[in-house]
Order: sequence, then structure tokens, then C-alpha cells
Amino acid sequence: ESVCRGIDHFDRSQWADVLIVARGGGSLEDLWTFNEEAVARAIAECSIPVISAVGHEPDFTIADFAADLRAPTPSAAAELVICTRQDLLDQIAATNQKLLQSIRYRLAMASRRLHQQGVDRATAVLQRKIGRLAQRTDELDYALRERLRATLDRKKRALSHQTTRLLALDLRLRFAQAHRRLDGAGRHALELIRMRLTRASAKLDALSAHLTQLSPLKILDRGYAIVTTSNNEIAKRPPQAPPGSTVHIRLAEGEVKAKVTRN
Repeated sequence: ESVCRGIDHFDRSQWADVLIVARGGGSLEDLWTFNEEAVARAIAECSIPVISAVGHEPDFTIADFAADLRAPTPSAAAELVICTRQDLLDQIAATNQKLLQSIRYRLAMASRRLHQQGVDRATAVLQRKIGRLAQRTDELDYALRERLRATLDRKKRALSHQTTRLLALDLRLRFAQAHRRLDGAGRHALELIRMRLTRASAKLDALSAHLTQLSPLKILDRGYAIVTTSNNEIAKRPPQAPPGSTVHIRLAEGEVKAKVTRN
């Protein structure tokens, strides 16, 4: 009864985190109290975790099976519930290591966000430059074609005028000469257009090669990657890729799909 009252007292007061029901070694009669049904029920119904430590290691009682945990001896039960100084130091060291890992992770994510912002700005600038160059190339091509057409029209009108004036002369000779001049002028105009187109194309190729070197995608060759969400948005912050979501990782060569396990 005293054992049951003690268990009930600590259960109702709720000031203890764990309860040890213990007794030193003795005969079977000395330990029989812990085989009583009332004691076993009191242990089983206790809301506080109970450790049974009755007798020595070979001794078993019903209380051992009703308790949350059995210890071979009372001293062993005390060791189970009391942390040593080394245990506390180990816990502090583990917590410190977790904090350091968390700080390193946050710094890495912040650096990555800053880098990604720079990549986005550079990409926008490059796209605008390429657009302007493409527009300028189209304008030059159109202008050269119009100039060629105007030159040919002038030559044709001049030839027609000369033909009319020279009808009384040897038309065959004059026409041949004019035809040669027209062919020469046409070839000269075509050669001029080819030269200008060649220079424009070379300049465009040089600018394109330069822009390619400045492209943010070149950084992928150095081991970086671009992460996009399932909505094809570039992931810049951890909330955009919560645990359980699927992301696409663009590498220097190809893409991979990954599932986020944690942030």
C-alpha cells in the first residue's frame, strides 16, 4: 500500500519528470510486494514515465513488465535518468555544430541569391543588345538593297536616253558599249553591296562572339547551375522550392530533375 500511495502521490503532484520504483536485493519474500496486482496497476496507470529497478539483475518482478523501462539495479536506474557532465558537453558540442552548419548554409544561400540577381541583370542587358544589333542588321540590309535598286534604275534610264540619241549611229556598237557599261556598273554595285554585307556580317559575328563570352550561361561551365520550379520560374529563394516540390536544374550540358527534401 505504501508503494501504491507513493506512486499516486507523485502522479498527482506532477513535479517529477520520471519516477523510479526501486528496492535493493533481497529474498523472494522481500521482493514480493512488487509482484502484487495493486502495485502493477499503479505503475501501469501512472502518467509519469516509470523505471522499475527491483533487486539485482537476475531478479524479475511483475512491476518490471508494467513499467515503461526496466533497470537491472537501482544504481543503473539512476544512471539512466541523470546526464553526466560529458553528456552535457557532447550535447552542447552537437548543438554548436548544428548552428555552424545552419550559418554556413544561410551564407551560401545569400551568396547564391546575390549571384543570381547579377545573372538576371546581365541576361536582360545582353538580350537588349542582341535585339538592337539584329534590328540594325535588318536596316542595313534593306538600305543596301534599296540603293542597288535605285542605282540600277538610274543606269537603265541613262541607257535608254543614250539609246534614243544614238539611233542614227551604229546602234549595234553603241548598244554593246552601253551594255558593257551597264554590266560593269551592275557588277561594281553588286561587289560594293557584297563588301558592305561582308563587313557588316563580320562585325555582327564579332559582336555575337563577344556577347557569347559575356553570356551568363557561360558560368555554367564553371560548375554553377540554374534552378527552375515546376512553373518554369527561376528559383531565387528557398520558399520558391519548398520540401517535396520538384525542380529542374540546368547544367552546362543538359538538365536534371530533382526533388527538394529540405530547405
